[in-house]
Amino acid sequence: MKKSTLCFALFVLLSVVNKKSIAQLYITGSGLTVDSGAVLNVKGDLTSSSSISGTGKVLLNGTSTQLVNMNNNTIPSLEVNNTQNVSLSSGVKVQNALTFVNGKIVAGNYNVTLASTATTSGMGAGKFIETNGTGQVYKELTSNVTSYEMPVGLSTVYRPVFITSSATTYANGKVGVKSISGYYSGKTSYSTDYLNTYWAVNRSGITGTVTAVGQYADPTDITGTEANLRGCFYDGYQWSSLSGTNDATLNRVGAPVSVNGGYLYGMTRFAMVGVKAFLQGNAAVVKEAPKTQ
Repeated sequence: MKKSTLCFALFVLLSVVNKKSIAQLYITGSGLTVDSGAVLNVKGDLTSSSSISGTGKVLLNGTSTQLVNMNNNTIPSLEVNNTQNVSLSSGVKVQNALTFVNGKIVAGNYNVTLASTATTSGMGAGKFIETNGTGQVYKELTSNVTSYEMPVGLSTVYRPVFITSSATTYANGKVGVKSISGYYSGKTSYSTDYLNTYWAVNRSGITGTVTAVGQYADPTDITGTEANLRGCFYDGYQWSSLSGTNDATLNRVGAPVSVNGGYLYGMTRFAMVGVKAFLQGNAAVVKEAPKTQ
């Protein structure tokens, strides 16, 4: 198929008011505006040196893998409808809405940022942001949220994280998450019930409480007895099950996120012989004791 290229000279602004189909889209200079109600239908790769403005939608619906290089710029609304997936070659920010119809955004080593106003919809098995490299999904926060769904996963398995915040101050606040496959190698060695998946979660610019709830796949992500799992958080120094939760019906574990972040995990709550435990109410903060040689 012959590829078409749409280029914009410096300081020229194109306003898209009708639905258009474009094989390859290159945006240079001052940028592109997608007006309200308009859909920019891109069949090939998307490259831009500036943000796309307006309140319309960019639709990625190619028949082969589409590469997106936004150079860390912003797309107003983005819809993915490509069974062969969309692959990032730079970071990207979504301002208003991220919608999945078919296929994934494969993040690799690049971040996807969801603005404070951004909503997500349509995600599920095979339809999410795959965090298969160093890249994460970030949600900017300017006010409290309740169970905001961060659409992450790996391969075809959807393992989202639900973020709830109760804060008094947001100063460029954001929460980042990443889905990771396999059991966490730093889990307490005495835990016989644990998940074969976990999540990196970090936070910044937030004064107050942030809670993360991760959804796992049943039964493939479970070793041992699911009912014995407890949500816990590792901050790089110690494990905490304080306020940890487990919902076996929804296949979710949750825990508060420490100030600097760390790892959300699910494992046996009290089967930890040989660990230091500091009781706090009906939960505990635990640190595995040094092993003797």
